[in-house]
Amino acid sequence: MLLTTLKQMDKRNRAIVILSFLFLISISGYFYLISTQKGKTDVLSETSQSKSVLPERIIPHNLRLTIIKPEDTFKATEPRMFSALAQGNGKYADRIRCRWEFFVNEGREDGYYKIMDNMGILAGETKEVCAFTSGFIDAPGSLRVKLTMVVFDSVNENLETIEVERMFTVI
Repeated sequence: MLLTTLKQMDKRNRAIVILSFLFLISISGYFYLISTQKGKTDVLSETSQSKSVLPERIIPHNLRLTIIKPEDTFKATEPRMFSALAQGNGKYADRIRCRWEFFVNEGREDGYYKIMDNMGILAGETKEVCAFTSGFIDAPGSLRVKLTMVVFDSVNENLETIEVERMFTVI
């Protein structure tokens, strides 16, 4: 009877009836799936709570940072590589954020301050990190360099922060 009634309708009304029927089937299927999935997730959450948590393996950690480049005395405006050595990294294989701070002729009238930021990866027991090359030190005198290295994970959580300083002579 439904088929004979559908054959007698024009195309537009026939399409509306068919789409309404498909919509009702879709809604019914959705609610059926939701009601059957609810029982399964409750069982999963109960079984996951009953498992015992294994203790995290503790790895000894004694991360040290040393500025190793450039040499103690260098010429002004001459490009130099600045880098540091991270040692004792028994725990991390994460990203690092390095902030180099340069204090040229600190405390004098002709003194100035510059910042250089870069990023890298800290992996392995000993690794050269935070390296960059620049010739922006353009005045002779004393140079104090401060390096702050922040070790962070994939969600930008700060795992450790290390600071180190070193003095240089610029001629």
